[in-house]
Amino acid sequence: MQDRRVATRYEHEINNMGTIYLGDGKEREEVQIIDVSSTGMRVFSPNYRDPGTEVTGRVPIFPDMAPFYVSGKVLRAENITGLWELAVQFDKVRVYSFF
Repeated sequence: MQDRRVATRYEHEINNMGTIYLGDGKEREEVQIIDVSSTGMRVFSPNYRDPGTEVTGRVPIFPDMAPFYVSGKVLRAENITGLWELAVQFDKVRVYSFF
């Protein structure tokens, strides 16, 4: 997937997992975080998500800090060897939960 962000990216080590909630928050999914910036993130998901799908999430950005909570929407989805690489654009980033 072509990188279109202008903000600095923070790449993650293998197996850095985060949690996203879809739509109204009832559907939960564990995702592998590829990288995060102040404006969005890329994740590997086992499931396809339509562009425009609203998500909220719990994202451990730095190993020694509490996770951040984000909300946004899926911009792109691309199949990569059986997983879906999702590009998510953030609307909000917080240090406390949306729920």
